[in-house]
Amino acid sequence: MEGSGLRCTGSMENAAESNKRKHSLSEAAQQAAKRWAKVDYGSIPAASDDQALDVSVKSLSGSNPESEIETDVGSIDLERGQTADVIDLTSEDESISTLSAVIDLTIPDTKERKVPSKPRINSPFKMLRSVLYDDETPLSQNLITLKDILGDETLRESILFSFQFDLNFVMDCFHENIKSITIVAQLNTIVPFEPSQGPKARRIFSRLNTIAFPMPPFSCHHSKMIFNYYADNSCKIFLPSSNLSYYEVNLPQQVCWCSPTLPYDPDRKSRQDVPFKVSLLEYLNSYNKREVNQLIKRLKDIDFTPLEDVEFIFSTPNKKVNSGMKMLASFINEGKIVVPPDDGSSTSHFLCQTSSIGASLNRAVPVNMFTHTIIPLCTGILSYNQESNGKKAMIYVPSETVKTEFKSRRIIPYIIFPTKYESLNGPTGSAASGWFHFDYSKDKIGYYKMLAEEFKVFYKQDSKKSADKRNKRPFVPSHSKFYLSSTTTENDTSPNQFKNLNWCIFTSANLSVSAWGKLTMPPRNYEVGILLTKEAQPSGKLKCRSLIDTIYLNNDYQSSDDLTVMVPFTLPVEPYDTRVDRCFCQATDAPQAS
Repeated sequence: MEGSGLRCTGSMENAAESNKRKHSLSEAAQQAAKRWAKVDYGSIPAASDDQALDVSVKSLSGSNPESEIETDVGSIDLERGQTADVIDLTSEDESISTLSAVIDLTIPDTKERKVPSKPRINSPFKMLRSVLYDDETPLSQNLITLKDILGDETLRESILFSFQFDLNFVMDCFHENIKSITIVAQLNTIVPFEPSQGPKARRIFSRLNTIAFPMPPFSCHHSKMIFNYYADNSCKIFLPSSNLSYYEVNLPQQVCWCSPTLPYDPDRKSRQDVPFKVSLLEYLNSYNKREVNQLIKRLKDIDFTPLEDVEFIFSTPNKKVNSGMKMLASFINEGKIVVPPDDGSSTSHFLCQTSSIGASLNRAVPVNMFTHTIIPLCTGILSYNQESNGKKAMIYVPSETVKTEFKSRRIIPYIIFPTKYESLNGPTGSAASGWFHFDYSKDKIGYYKMLAEEFKVFYKQDSKKSADKRNKRPFVPSHSKFYLSSTTTENDTSPNQFKNLNWCIFTSANLSVSAWGKLTMPPRNYEVGILLTKEAQPSGKLKCRSLIDTIYLNNDYQSSDDLTVMVPFTLPVEPYDTRVDRCFCQATDAPQAS
């Protein structure tokens, strides 16, 4: 591991341009970023201090907004969501900001601004608009705000699943016509509502109900999902990559998958075996909670036919339900994820973009979940069948076998994770780095070296595109989680290996055992996502484009009827220069550690 004197990537000109961009933010954005940096790095005690944080939490039932209950949050690192001296990132790592400073939660009203006339892209993926980066960005079909999702005047009921709720921020996003709001959350992950927010917000807050429950240590309710029911009883489903807090929406790059309108079908004339609906109801049933069962009843009257070409993929700690890694294996066994051909002339590309990387699957030898389990499963190197394998299944492939098979089958792995330079040199400095976790500071088995030098898996955003003056988000890391597969041939000349996809998983699940579980062990977390495959599309094609290229650089904007996965990072991706690049590590690189 390189020391604090590590050279930064990019030229001196790039560094100078980065500094210019920091000063080009609006005054309000600069103040917000400074407040965040101050609170994040200075005002909250870390778990290593071994201090219990006693927090007064207001009752969130909605029936009596002014009643209070005292809750002992315990020895939790609210700054990083991690415990000290834990290298296995089994506990998920979302920041919980208990901000005492008054912040401006206003999202600019962009309804009067005209959307520029540009070619249409058929994509359910939108970038979450940031008040810090997009104050001067024109409206775009590829940008969306939480107010767009929750502020529809025809919206009557909204059900929100998340790991964190900043109620002041969330309540401000709703239109007054909303009749009922329900949040499903883990205990002690809700920043309470302040009655001083104003009469409109108080009226909306009075319509709030909560379903809150405890989770065991090293586990969390990490799902991010919104159900909206409208005046005509139709439904839309949203899967944002962000938890529901102001800073998380606006600092790192976030994406939201938006479903088509799902019609109301009280007579249930539609097909009831749409796989998406079957899996979704199975996920909700896994909670084993009466309150959640009430939500299921409403969904049963919804027609899911518009989602026939989408699979719902999830994780649940319920041991009676096959989820996470076992669900991924079942998709492969059923042929929903097609194993690429081993013909000697094709190259298979597998990409994971994540905000957290867990520790080695084996404490004695370096083994990564993506390179040693997920890719081998998806290529037939590792096979699994629940009935025949059970608890005796091999959960990963040894490194020597992986290297041999990858070389002979022409398999290339990619993991997109922010470098130290990217994490500390975005438009808001280090403020966006608080959501990115890969703790290899006490690596004693060569886990990081194996990934960076032996497998050369690490990639970053394109340096030239980050230096482009039109890019409003240079070096900003993405909090989304994408798993992509593509195949290229020797005749392919495009530099973008992921222009045409075999499949895409967009999920809340980071690259960790807590999120995915193992083939012999259920996950520890609740996670939700979707699977898209080219075989399920009417055209037989699944495209992939960069939101950065499309929104800011105008490099990749073209009309297409093919379903397109829009990712928040630049394409093509750029490999780390291991002489100067290394993954950001909270334990050594965060400002409070320097």
